[in-house]
Amino acid sequence: MVPPESDGRPTPQPVRADDGADDGLRQPRFRDVPPSAFKHPDANPYLVSHRTYGPPLLTADEAWRHRGRWHEAFGREAPLHVEIGSGNGFYLAAFAARHPEVNVLGIEIRYKRTVLCARKLDDAGVTNGRIARYHAAFLDDLFEPG
Repeated sequence: MVPPESDGRPTPQPVRADDGADDGLRQPRFRDVPPSAFKHPDANPYLVSHRTYGPPLLTADEAWRHRGRWHEAFGREAPLHVEIGSGNGFYLAAFAARHPEVNVLGIEIRYKRTVLCARKLDDAGVTNGRIARYHAAFLDDLFEPG
């Protein structure tokens, strides 16, 4: 179902459909836009750096593929804690450092903030934290019911 268009609502996205892949994954409703699609991609240096940063940062194109198997993104089985709207990553990195027994996933839509979160996770030296660029209106792309 496409959300109604109105101010403050996400850009309408198509309903997920089978993509024909053997892994049974479905297409997400929120996707990364390649830098080449922007008129001035150099205007935002974080646009490119968020795609090249690597773990602990997951692009939207990578994040949805972990649906139902987030343990693979962390390389271990552990309870998953999710923070929606991680901002600059202060809380995310501190929580991951204080709770090494859990996997901590932050969700943020802004390019700059995802990079700042990834840097804070790296600076904290945690291996149990990840930040994903994704729109919170489409969390069902990332997580199975329950």
